[in-house]
Amino acid sequence: MMWKMLVCACLMMASPSVLAQAACADLSKAVEFQLKKAASSSAEGIADNSAPRATLRELRISNSLALVEMNLTLMAQNKCPPRQKPVNPMIYFGEALDCEIATQKGEKDSPKCKMDAWQGVSAPAVGNAG
Repeated sequence: MMWKMLVCACLMMASPSVLAQAACADLSKAVEFQLKKAASSSAEGIADNSAPRATLRELRISNSLALVEMNLTLMAQNKCPPRQKPVNPMIYFGEALDCEIATQKGEKDSPKCKMDAWQGVSAPAVGNAG
């Protein structure tokens, strides 16, 4: 009986629990959301020349990136699998810009602004230029 409990305890420590996997998924979603939010804030400034609003946008971007860093730290502490995408809000900038343009055109509830559908672009591999 003691042997079975020891084996079970070892298996539980060696493999991530269902709760840890759920935490990893939630943290990963939170990272993606904050990256999309930072890209969206960047795109908002494309047609705006107000220095005070630009400062506030940069502050929002910094706050989003700080939340990304905190969530990545929590992912590491929970032994989550490493991210396969770059931690760069600019991978979502094209979609954020499409949303901002739709918003500027007065298209309320544009499908282009549904962040859940944003896929981002892959960053080019370094040193693989033609």
